[in-house]
Amino acid sequence: MLHEEDTTPIALTAGLIHEARRVTDAIAVGPAHAGRPWEDQSREAKARTIALVERARGEDFEGFYEFMTLAIRMAGRPVAPSTDTDNDLVRYARMIHAVVHALVPPTSG
Repeated sequence: MLHEEDTTPIALTAGLIHEARRVTDAIAVGPAHAGRPWEDQSREAKARTIALVERARGEDFEGFYEFMTLAIRMAGRPVAPSTDTDNDLVRYARMIHAVVHALVPPTSG
């Protein structure tokens, strides 16, 4: 069920990105791993995706990729450089960043 807060450009873009991820997961590892549809996500889960979209909106790609990989790096695991376009995480981050910048109006100021 859509709530009023789900109709902002940022929330609509977050929903689109969530659904794109579900399709990718279903293709890559099977439908059982696709997760629940956007409208069935908890407010907390939606808020996390919306925060990711807001971050992508306010950063260039390098800054966004640094943010997106922060938890991985803090866990001591290596991440591919942002220029490694053969890497799945880099491609996913680039997709999110491009979609957000194409669909969400820029902030004024």
